[in-house]
Amino acid sequence: MGKILLAILLAVALVVIPVSSAFAAKTAGVSITAKPGYISISNAPGSWDFGVVTQGTDNQTANSYFTITNTSKVMTDIEIKADNWTGGWAYANPVGVDTAYFIASNDNGWGGGPSGGTGKFDREITLAETVFCNNLPADTNVTWELKLKAPTDFDVTADQSTTITLRAHLYS
Repeated sequence: MGKILLAILLAVALVVIPVSSAFAAKTAGVSITAKPGYISISNAPGSWDFGVVTQGTDNQTANSYFTITNTSKVMTDIEIKADNWTGGWAYANPVGVDTAYFIASNDNGWGGGPSGGTGKFDREITLAETVFCNNLPADTNVTWELKLKAPTDFDVTADQSTTITLRAHLYS
């Protein structure tokens, strides 16, 4: 008789307390991870002094003088531009009296720009941003050099200065 009573109590318990609801999950979580695709570059060294410039000459840095480092976490394009000279010269191509400009090249074959090439001094730097280095992978660097195309003559003899600006943006 005890076995029958135990069986009846067990059957009643299973009807009153459903087993499946005791083990069912009411919620579920999802773990999300995101890495910011920020853009950041550096350039070293941060300046260059041409020293005394003679009229009608090309003055250039050593090969691979500068290094742009893409410290971004994404692939970037690098654009380059010059500011007008301070001191009296004009920034333009072609050179002339008190008129000078820069051309540049990068050494790692990161092409792009108007000429599309990767040869020495194939990028004229203008007052507007132009592509200098495209598809530069994250955490990569590229070396580059700069050439000054000096004025054909000097009416203005004051010291001159300008700034070359490098800007990174998301690879397109």
